[in-house]
Amino acid sequence: MLLMNTIWADTKGVHDALTTTGEAEDWTATVGDRLPGMHPRRAQYRYTKAELVRLRQLREALRDLAAELTGDPRPIASDRDVSQALARVNE
Repeated sequence: MLLMNTIWADTKGVHDALTTTGEAEDWTATVGDRLPGMHPRRAQYRYTKAELVRLRQLREALRDLAAELTGDPRPIASDRDVSQALARVNE
């Protein structure tokens, strides 16, 4: 849930807390102690651009699966590939 909530929309628009490697590092440092299996030193992890892309892809896959499970009727939630999302999470 923590990762899925790093993107949200409000009346001012869509906000994404993971647009740079620095933001991903800040997020990991903030929530690292609440992530299962996260070693405290891992919270100081430095992301590469490729790892940031993978983190964002994982977030999208988790959000797609949650939308599928909850029957989210919004148009933005209708364009999802559940098989691809499962594969990404299992990756």
